[in-house]
Amino acid sequence: MLSNNPEKRKKQLANLTFRYPKGHKPTHGFKKGHKLGVRFKKGERSSPNTEFKKGQIPINGFKKGHKFNLGRKRLDMKGENHWNYRGGINTSPYAFEFNENLKEVIRNRDRRECQLCSKTELENKRKLEVHHIDYNKENSDPKNLITLCLGCHGKTNYNREYWTNFLQNK
Repeated sequence: MLSNNPEKRKKQLANLTFRYPKGHKPTHGFKKGHKLGVRFKKGERSSPNTEFKKGQIPINGFKKGHKFNLGRKRLDMKGENHWNYRGGINTSPYAFEFNENLKEVIRNRDRRECQLCSKTELENKRKLEVHHIDYNKENSDPKNLITLCLGCHGKTNYNREYWTNFLQNK
């Protein structure tokens, strides 16, 4: 809490205000002599009304009927309500042949590197993923499988027609 004594307050403000590193200038239009907001230490706030612990709901802080997230998954973002829902195409199980042994064979065939960005398993610090080129989980033909890193595998889940053509012609 800041002191009411002007001298003490000046010292406190000098210790709490934000300073730019040497040679850096603000890029967001602060004028010379403009005081930046005060940094508060943990537990200190300008008003007791702004203090509440995680999980507590502030009194009169939300309008009636307002939905808020307290660290729980949003139930309204499942299934058809999710922005990335594509008609339930992921519900079919993988083929029996698509197991860990087959995945290892494909990873070894592809020299344990991503076939798009050429990162190795060592660089990724995890096993590479095996991707179905035609997105058909039942088709476990080795010609239909390719090794991808996590980042590239995530890219291939959008614009499927493009990636199917691109990977088949690779």
